[in-house]
Amino acid sequence: MKCKKCKQEKPDACFQAKRAKKLCLLCDRCRQLADARCKKHIGKDPAAYRQKQKDWLKSENGLEYKQREQDANKTDEGRAHKAELQREWRQSENGIRYRESDEYKATKKREYDQMMSKPGAKTMHYVQVALSDATHGRHDGYFSTKIEKYTEFADLEDLKAFFSERWLPGMSWENHSHTGWNIGHRIAKDHFDFSNDEDVRRCWKKANLFPQWASENCSLRTDFPPEEQLLALRCCWPTNWNDILPSAEERKAMQERCWEKGM
Repeated sequence: MKCKKCKQEKPDACFQAKRAKKLCLLCDRCRQLADARCKKHIGKDPAAYRQKQKDWLKSENGLEYKQREQDANKTDEGRAHKAELQREWRQSENGIRYRESDEYKATKKREYDQMMSKPGAKTMHYVQVALSDATHGRHDGYFSTKIEKYTEFADLEDLKAFFSERWLPGMSWENHSHTGWNIGHRIAKDHFDFSNDEDVRRCWKKANLFPQWASENCSLRTDFPPEEQLLALRCCWPTNWNDILPSAEERKAMQERCWEKGM
């Protein structure tokens, strides 16, 4: 097999990365050099490195990579493989050590503080936590007032019936988790104004919610659904659209702005 970087023919064993299911495009030597360059650039200027990542994802190779990820997430085999890799890492010595490290705790605190500093983000966070608690049966069946105020669910039975009736093959309450299935949003949460109560309600309308595999949820980021589906979701449109569907170019720009904010 020929390495895409150094162009040398090498045995297939040189292209087998640890924990990877398929052969890599780069040989082991080129992968080591690439990893070393990444660490060097991140240490010198993290902001410049993140900008380089954004630019690469807009390149031809970056778009091909994103498409491959999306295609893999559409298959049961691809989703199961990603979930298994995540579980293996979380249970590994490195995964456990990282979650117990000061670095991990500082990262989670920084993410939490950053989220809470945004107007209305606290409300969105509490609605999401309340729904997660309800679906997992925590608090002895207590039905949060946040769910009553910001969603269309009448009670716990209504909530659980809504999602279970829409499960894809393989979904259950046991694998409702970060690596199993999530509560997905057809119009991503980042497109709504969290400081506007009406936007919060539209974000959590039943029409905008569905059970979604975690890998697909992460892969799609803030991408909009097809236009015909968006038209059917009129009741869920963010208020700043003023009841007018943005053009395809405007929607693409919205997706990119939301994605860059999360980098």
